[in-house]
Amino acid sequence: MALPELASFGARLGIIAVFLGAYGIPVTFHNVSAVTASNSISNSVSLTPGGVGVTQAMNSAALKKDTSAGNATAYSASQQLITSAWNVVFAVILVSWVFGWSGGKDLVKELQARLPKMKKADVDRAVRKHLGMDGLTIAIVADKGQALADTLVSGGPTGITYDTAGTPADVVAEDDLIKRFPIPIEKDHVTVVPVEKMFEK
Repeated sequence: MALPELASFGARLGIIAVFLGAYGIPVTFHNVSAVTASNSISNSVSLTPGGVGVTQAMNSAALKKDTSAGNATAYSASQQLITSAWNVVFAVILVSWVFGWSGGKDLVKELQARLPKMKKADVDRAVRKHLGMDGLTIAIVADKGQALADTLVSGGPTGITYDTAGTPADVVAEDDLIKRFPIPIEKDHVTVVPVEKMFEK
């Protein structure tokens, strides 16, 4: 297992280097390592599928000294989009090879038959069994980190501010209810890390 893992890690580093070069970002050991670390952090703490958004923010922070935020975001989004597309294609090929083309179709049919029968109670039971607050770490990238931390630990409302007009009234009403939910976060459990110190260790 060690050799395939090593080859996989080397391929990931190579992909990062190729995309960095494609966007005119210096391909240095520091940049490749910083992007690798930021991708790892994003995948570990993100609540969005594939770490979308969080990955771009973390990559922009990691590459802040060598390129603009816009270029870093474009690099990150392109790399994530293309590698995700390749992963889907590779997965289809692998499933077809392991199960056979008809076997892969049977697997998809079985999932399509099972998922509609799944009840909310089944999902809740799985969540309670496999997910918990113990050891949970959440990373948030913010322009005003200390102000955000103070708001979270204050116990006050944590509402959403929309940058565009036209938000449906029912969404605004639901947001007004959600923002009143207490967030049990203790001040001692919150750490604000300046972006210039994020990748020191």
